[in-house]
Amino acid sequence: MGPVPDDEHPLLGALVAAIDLLAHDFDVVDLSQQLVDACPEVTGGADAGLFLADHRRDLQLLASTSEEPDLLELLQVEALDGPGRHTYRTGLPTAVPDLRSTNHRWPEFCQRALDFGYRSAFALPLRCRGGSVGALTILAAAPRALDNADLRAGQVLADMAGIGITAQIALPHPDAMAAHLPTTLHARIVIEQAKGVLAERGGLDMAEAFRRLRTHAHKTGRRLAELAAAVVDGTVDTDQILA
Repeated sequence: MGPVPDDEHPLLGALVAAIDLLAHDFDVVDLSQQLVDACPEVTGGADAGLFLADHRRDLQLLASTSEEPDLLELLQVEALDGPGRHTYRTGLPTAVPDLRSTNHRWPEFCQRALDFGYRSAFALPLRCRGGSVGALTILAAAPRALDNADLRAGQVLADMAGIGITAQIALPHPDAMAAHLPTTLHARIVIEQAKGVLAERGGLDMAEAFRRLRTHAHKTGRRLAELAAAVVDGTVDTDQILA
């Protein structure tokens, strides 16, 4: 029997793409985005967000499946008090198969999630050298319990993000890494600024601006954060990115 195409095994395809990125001079934000983008197909969720803890142990959003304001607003709420925050603190997965029955635990997160059309949520730890450095949250449009296969698949994606962070920062312990994470988190801020510049100049929404930024970075072999900084500084021709 010949090899099974990657598109028949979404997790395999996501892993191959992630390993390929790790083999080069990769960007943690780009890797995180790639893994988050794979989440819906791999786990059957509708959307996902990946959080990284800063030096104050506050969760910061590093990547999400969409730039829709509703999703970004919900993920910001979750960073303060929700399944992702709980998972980061405990280092254990958190499952909310029906958000309506868990309203009392995280009332603001659950209500907003329901208002935005989500019915269940799951959070998995970003594990890194024996500790947790963040969380991967998966949101689904129907009440459901992820089966063991989906949970394992989601955890593999979260672990790949943890591996990428470890490889980039190269420090021996999660507590030591915390002091070095602001650089990674700053890259996300610069990317947001670059998306805004491209969106304004090209008359695009933020999602399309990000897609073009990533496409140009891959095409030219530049790190995503490096290209974003050049856009913000005005040292790159944005017409080439928008073309």
